[in-house]
Amino acid sequence: MASNLKPEIVTKLAKYTGLAESTLRKKISQNKIKNPSLTSNASAHFIARMHDKSLLQMLDDEDKNSLKGYPDPQTTHPKVKNVTSEVKNKRKPVNKKPIITYQSDDYFIKEHIKETTRAYYAKCYTCVFILTRKILENLLIEIIRKKFPSEPDLILHISANRYHDFSKILKNLYDKRAQFGIEGKSLIKRIHQVVKPFKDDANDKAHSWYHIVKLPTEVDDWQFDSIFELIMKLEKEVGLR
Repeated sequence: MASNLKPEIVTKLAKYTGLAESTLRKKISQNKIKNPSLTSNASAHFIARMHDKSLLQMLDDEDKNSLKGYPDPQTTHPKVKNVTSEVKNKRKPVNKKPIITYQSDDYFIKEHIKETTRAYYAKCYTCVFILTRKILENLLIEIIRKKFPSEPDLILHISANRYHDFSKILKNLYDKRAQFGIEGKSLIKRIHQVVKPFKDDANDKAHSWYHIVKLPTEVDDWQFDSIFELIMKLEKEVGLR
C-alpha cells in the first residue's frame, strides 16, 4: 500500500542526506504529525526537497496526490546542507599520538617531532626514518657539546668545516663513556646498542633506491619511546635537563 513507507525510499533518502535510516524514519514520522494528510512516502519526499533532492519518481499516485496543497519546501526553507559534509566540517581534529615522546621547549625540536608524527600518520614511513635519524644525531651532538665543551673535534671535522658523520659522532660518544658516571656509562652503552643499528637502517633508506618502508610495523619495531627515554636520561646526566 502506498501509505506504507517503502524501504527503498528510506535508503535513497539516507544517501541524499547522510543521515542514518533510523533517524530518517523518526523525521518522516514527525513530519507526518505536522502534515497529517501526507503519506509516509510523500513525507520522505518532503524531507528530500529540503535537501534540494527529489523522490518524486519513486512515489505512486496516492503519494503524489497527498502532496497537493503543500508548497515545495525548497521554496519555503533554506537549503539544508548535506549532513555528512556538515559533520565532517564540525568534527574536531583528532590529536594524533606523537611517535616520539621527547619533552622539549625548543621550537625547532618540537617542529621536527611534529613533522615526524605527521609523516607517520600520512604513511610516509621512509620519511619517518630519515627525520628520526636527524633528530637523534642532533640530540647526541648537543650532549657531547655540553659534556666536552673544550673538545669540538668530537663533533666537528674542523679542517673541512663541517660536522662529523653520525657514525663518527656515535663512536666518539661511546669512546668517551668512561668520563661519565656509572649510570651515564650504562646509558651510553645501551644508546650505542640501539641507535647504531637504527642509524645504519635509516642510512640505507636515505641513500638507496631499494629501501622503501611501506608498513608501520617497520617503524614501530624500533620502539622510539625507549630510545628517546635513554637520550633524556643522558641529558640529565650532563645537565641539559
